[in-house]
Amino acid sequence: MRFGVRMPAHHPIREMIACVRRAEAAGFDAAWFPDSHLNYRDVWTTLGAVAVSTDKIQIGPTVTNLVSRHVTVTASAARAVSEAAPGRSLLGIGAGDSAIGFDGMRNSKLAEMREGVARLRALMAGEGVMFDDFEARLRDAHEHPPIYMAGSGPKTLELAGAIADGAIVMLGDIPRKIGDVRRGAEAAGRPAPPVFAYTMGAIVEDIERASKAFKAGCVRTAQLEGVRVFEEAGVRVELPPGGHVMGAKGDIGHAASHKDVAHLVEDLVSDEAALWYARSRTLVGSEADIRARLEVLREQGLCGVTMTEFSGSKLPDRLIETIGPLVRTLAA
Repeated sequence: MRFGVRMPAHHPIREMIACVRRAEAAGFDAAWFPDSHLNYRDVWTTLGAVAVSTDKIQIGPTVTNLVSRHVTVTASAARAVSEAAPGRSLLGIGAGDSAIGFDGMRNSKLAEMREGVARLRALMAGEGVMFDDFEARLRDAHEHPPIYMAGSGPKTLELAGAIADGAIVMLGDIPRKIGDVRRGAEAAGRPAPPVFAYTMGAIVEDIERASKAFKAGCVRTAQLEGVRVFEEAGVRVELPPGGHVMGAKGDIGHAASHKDVAHLVEDLVSDEAALWYARSRTLVGSEADIRARLEVLREQGLCGVTMTEFSGSKLPDRLIETIGPLVRTLAA
């Protein structure tokens, strides 16, 4: 399995560069940066700085979109980062989420995602792409990173299986998600791309106590995958009134810290739900617990995991320090 770390990109760029270098030294395979321009530092500027400051670790956005950033802009930006980090650049694509939750923009539909990825590939390959009567062509196009598509629902994951170089999913219900990706690949007549999961990670002594910090994560999962995930487990999670508020204010999934949204989620998520979530949808627990979960995930066909610090806002130094030795052991 491959191991990545997600950077909470609202820290100064120099601090994030130093943190990625620590992850690289600890043996992590990839560092991913979110693209939500009101919440975080600009993803492409940050990736360019990280690219010239590291040597081995793979880097990329998880995830950018083709709504707030035109496909020609993304192709050019991805080309530049790939030149700065040859063979190490990755390109995560999603429907939009918090980057577009204002000014009338909306998430990409599946057909738009299919067309957008096709155009993105063509542009990065130096081919001409028509926009009405104008043919766009990326000058000096010779670097094209693999495209990883993020999703949760069956139709999105089937599309990822059909067109992407990899799929990014939230941890949980992995056999079903891998099955969706493989079904899409089979229908498209191509080999199934690898599937990678995103989750929180930490070695802790008392998971029951630590789980109280995961209530915002529970709400975020319910927003993306539905409350049925928790109903089927027999635990209670409710969605906040008014639906998902996207953007820089009131966005539970992209808050600066769990403390900022604790009052919003405390009554929406039972303690039992938070503990179930910690045990089944994170890589938080003892080293033995994490090893056991990773072994199950590997047997289910998962190719790797990207972990984030469960505090939400802090740089993942603690994650790197505690899980880094485990990553090196498993890699060996």
